[in-house]
Formats: sequence, C-alpha cells, structure tokens
Amino acid sequence: MFLKRIIVLFVIVALGMGVLSFWWRSVPQKKVLRVMTYSSFVAVFGPGSHIKKEFEKICDCRVKWIKVPDSTLFVQRLNLREDGFKTDVVLGLDQLSLKKVKILSWKKTKVKKDIFTSPARAFLSDEFIPYNWSPMSFLARTKKGEMNLSDLLEGKYKNNLSLPAPRTSTVGLQFYYWVWCVFREKTEEFLKKIKDRLYGLPPSWSTSYALFQRGHVSLSFSYLSSLLYHQEQNQQDFHFVLFKEGHPFQVELMAVSGFCTQCELARSFVRFLLTPKIQVLLKQKNYMLPVIHLNQNGPVKDMLSKVKLIQYDPVFLDHKEEWLNKWDRWMR
Repeated sequence: MFLKRIIVLFVIVALGMGVLSFWWRSVPQKKVLRVMTYSSFVAVFGPGSHIKKEFEKICDCRVKWIKVPDSTLFVQRLNLREDGFKTDVVLGLDQLSLKKVKILSWKKTKVKKDIFTSPARAFLSDEFIPYNWSPMSFLARTKKGEMNLSDLLEGKYKNNLSLPAPRTSTVGLQFYYWVWCVFREKTEEFLKKIKDRLYGLPPSWSTSYALFQRGHVSLSFSYLSSLLYHQEQNQQDFHFVLFKEGHPFQVELMAVSGFCTQCELARSFVRFLLTPKIQVLLKQKNYMLPVIHLNQNGPVKDMLSKVKLIQYDPVFLDHKEEWLNKWDRWMR
C-alpha cells in the first residue's frame, strides 16, 4: 500500500513538472540586453539600478550588467569571447581610449546631433556617443586663487597630492595628458619633481579621492562635477582649483558592440540615456554633467563659466603606450 502511494505521488509530481515545463517553454521569454560598464556605475550609490528600472519599464526586456572594475580594462574584456561576444552596449569609454577601442567591431547608432553641447559634440561619431562629461582639476578643502601647474612643486605639497595611476585609471591618464600638453619636452623633468609630492599612486580614482576625503592630502585630482556630490551631502568646504594653463576634461561615451545579439534594443538604450530625465539622473547619481542642452544652475554652473578647457592632441594618443612606459620609468 505504501509503495502504491509512493508511485502515485511520483506520477503526480512528474506530471506537474511536465506541465510546468510546457508552460515555461510556451511563455515568451524577455530579451536580455547586456551592458558592459565600470563597477561604480552599478554600485549602490550609482545610477545603474535606476536606469535599469526605468528602461525595463518601456523595453519589455531585462537589462543585465557586465561589470568591469575600471574602464581601462574594457579592451581586454571585450577581446574575451565569453564577455565581448555577449555584449550589446559598452558604457564608459572616454576620448583617451577611443583610438585603442576603434580597432574593435562596433555598430552605428543614429542620434540627433543638434542636442549635444560643447565639448561633448566634438567626440560624437556614428559609433561612439557621449552621455556625460566634466572638466578636471585638483579639488581642495580651502578656497585657492588661480594656480599654475608648477605651483604643485612647492614644498608644502610634499606627500600632499593624490591622483590615481594613469595605467589603471582614466582619471590618472587625464592628469598625465594634462602635464604632457602643458610641458611637452619638459614632461619628464616636471614628473620627476612632482613624484615626492604624491601620496602614492592608487590604482583607482575612488581610492585616490578617498585619501582626500579622509584628510590625508590637501589636493586631489578629480572632476568639477565632484562638487555635485559634496553639495548633496551639505559639504561646502570643497573647492575646484582653477589653473592658468587650462583644464583637461573627460567625455564618457557609449557604443553598440559589433557582436550585439540585441542590436536594435541596444540602440534604443543608447538613445534612452540621452533623454532629459536620464541626463538629470546621471548628473544626480553619476555626478557628471549632461551632454545635452539642459537648464543648469548653482555653483557648478558658475565655476564652469570660468574654466578654460585644453585641446586634445592626437599625437599623445598615437603613442599612448610609449608614454605610459615612460611614466613607469620616471615615477619609479
């Protein structure tokens, strides 16, 4: 009798599993959009979860993030079959990485060109689309007058500056380009002098900036838009330092992978990030500035009007690996 009950129960379970399996196969499965981006974008404090939620409301799809510790690792990951061949959108390239990534396969995406502001518009192409940007400089806890880069060599800055390493961080690479742009043939001389002014060379911007926030250094190389974060935290004692030589800036870009499986969905996602609502969200959660025309007010706008931006010279990019090797030698 007991054996019969076991057999009947087994048959019922088997039939139930069969019905469930049939139902599961008959229900249309949502498309999955795979987006590769850097870790901080999808961190708890970042914009990733909000963007995922908002896009999934309108796309009848699922957004799956492929996280990379830093955008400098995008090329390596994209060259891996298990990652690169299953990526629909790449989010977090910048203008200093374009030459290296252009050799990979990308799809064209049509967007309205007249919505973009300067300087982001200069880096717009059929394949690479800007989505936020910011000028860069050192941030300080006390308000300073306009400086020269050579002022950073003063004795009071010994072990008192933080910036991330240029080989592992796009922020560090922006600093290196800035120095090269200003000093050219005297770049080596300047870097060897500034070496003992640095409080180490952390691998990432977040680690470098944390040194500043914890009071270990008085100046940290970062973004003008970092002030947005401090304003949100009601922290008024952070200031963007103006330099007479002008300032580097970072334009972050997105692109549809040439190996996309959801190519039209990927293009829709790219255009979605350019909508006013999401551009405001990126400003609030990614702490970067919009690339489209939006009304902006407050201290960041006032400071932005005073910032002179440097130009980007392709000569540096043509020999970027060579310059990074020189950095490694000079900064030992």
